[in-house]
Amino acid sequence: MRTGVAGAVAVLVTASTIVGAGALTGTFTEIEPPIPDGVVFGTDINDAGQVVGNADFAGGRHGFLRDADGTYTELVPLGGDSYSGAQSINNDGDVVGQSGGAGASSAVIWTGGGAPTDLGSLPGEAYLFAVDISDSGWIVGNASDTSQAWYIDPDVGTVEIIDPVAGATITQVRAINDAGVAVGRVYVDSVFEPFIWNVDDGMTLLAEPPGEEGFEPTQINNAGQISGHVFEFIAPEGVYRAYVLDPDDGYQELTVEGYESAFPHGLSDSGWVVGFVDNPESESRVPAAWNLTDGDAAAFPLFSDAAFTNELNAVNDTGGAVGISREGEDFERTYLGQVSPEPPLLVDEPLAPPPSPVPGEKPVSRPAQVVRATPNFTG
Repeated sequence: MRTGVAGAVAVLVTASTIVGAGALTGTFTEIEPPIPDGVVFGTDINDAGQVVGNADFAGGRHGFLRDADGTYTELVPLGGDSYSGAQSINNDGDVVGQSGGAGASSAVIWTGGGAPTDLGSLPGEAYLFAVDISDSGWIVGNASDTSQAWYIDPDVGTVEIIDPVAGATITQVRAINDAGVAVGRVYVDSVFEPFIWNVDDGMTLLAEPPGEEGFEPTQINNAGQISGHVFEFIAPEGVYRAYVLDPDDGYQELTVEGYESAFPHGLSDSGWVVGFVDNPESESRVPAAWNLTDGDAAAFPLFSDAAFTNELNAVNDTGGAVGISREGEDFERTYLGQVSPEPPLLVDEPLAPPPSPVPGEKPVSRPAQVVRATPNFTG
């Protein structure tokens, strides 16, 4: 176990726990696939409510862009390729992912949901895919054959390697923010270590959450907050523990009362986190959300009782969220909705009786009631 390594970035190696000091509400609706009885799997959502992911179309399983009005755009693959997949969308509507066929795949961008553009290549690498794009145009991705991670600086426009720390053999990048700061994990000294990276400073290993090992970052927002998880094998299936690393407050564990396991998928700039919770004996994962600003947390009803997993994958700054359910090996549904703080309970607070009028004095107008917000404390 390590709580810090040589050269680790300076962070507060302390931990607090967000269990939920209030309630959240979530309302979700299943979205129709592009073709009847087809599969639709949503991966990301932007502030305009545009959703991207992968779905069945008449021409095969391809990436999609769904506008807030429900209109689908098929994100077709490059010429000669047979499949495509969309992974991330920014607030300009630019989508990144991959396009592939037999024996190879390319990292691509669909600018504004238009035709695909190959982002470039790396020597000796046949499988490239993009995983994230920021509003400022930074793009990151991974290369399967050579186990490398790469980036594109919007001011340069070419695919470049994310140089790992000395001795590393595998680098996997997960996300990047508008400042060009990326997070992921690197395999060094026979273990995976979390890292943070930018062009000027290179790669720096992160300290682990106190008492933990194997922290894997999954997202970073523009406030510099990093979400991720730790996995510990506890028979029969193991337990995930969710954390957010704040530049000022250190690590915070994210939990929901009544659940042993928690996993964060999405993180917004406004402090929303979404993912899932479950218990070892549960038949399905349960969609969940956390509000870092208010310290609220909640698990929501299952999207589908027949599914073995129900998860929220991404969230935007206003709490708009996209989630999925899986039923069987190849049947996925997508749900679109909103997470928000539960409206406060309004109660009438009786006023003291007004004083007796003074002869000759003008009466004073008084309000009929005082409304107080009563917090609702739940897990």
